[in-house]
Amino acid sequence: MFKHMNYIPALYILDDYNVLYPKLIFMYLQAVAHQFMNSCLNSVFMKLNSYAYISLKDARWVHRSRLKAVLENKQTHGGGPFSVPGRHAIANHLMQEWTKHKNGTESEWAGDTVPYVDIDEGVFKYVLIQVNDDMGNKKLIVRGDKSMAYHSDIFKHTRQVLMTLGLQAEVLGGGRISHDVAERSIHVYGFSQAYGRANHAVTATLLRQWFPFHAVSFSWDGY
Repeated sequence: MFKHMNYIPALYILDDYNVLYPKLIFMYLQAVAHQFMNSCLNSVFMKLNSYAYISLKDARWVHRSRLKAVLENKQTHGGGPFSVPGRHAIANHLMQEWTKHKNGTESEWAGDTVPYVDIDEGVFKYVLIQVNDDMGNKKLIVRGDKSMAYHSDIFKHTRQVLMTLGLQAEVLGGGRISHDVAERSIHVYGFSQAYGRANHAVTATLLRQWFPFHAVSFSWDGY
């Protein structure tokens, strides 16, 4: 069920182990029962189906690469109160296993190791970049760093990192991002004099995937 999906549901209160993780295990076992067509197990899960729907109504969907970064303790720059159980917990093993699987239509490539989003906190410039390899694989990424004064600095730095992985980069425009960690809000706006205006709607979509607990908005106004 979930191993072929790029998103997994998670509740607002992620450190409530007594609520979230039994639900993940429940959904995992439900998928196993369905896979093996176990009529006995399926009958039990069908009776509990309403509970599963109620459990998901207040959920946020977390992207596979985002959860992988959290499990690997990578810096996520103010991604909100996102916690996972210890490495000895069953839920942790289920999550680790899920992040290793790929969608059936996807193939392995170097871009899998590149996070979709890497942005700073506060107000800063950003660029929207398309990452490619020689086999035709591609993905969009967002990069923003308040320590870099120009959009071109951000792009050149990112391109250099990607080149070490054998990947090419094409800049699709830029703008500015206001990232308020305390309020868990992100606003995308403005444009780049060097690269033009990025498609902020696309950028906002990527940011919502990476920061599922933030309110993300965008505007075509401003500089």
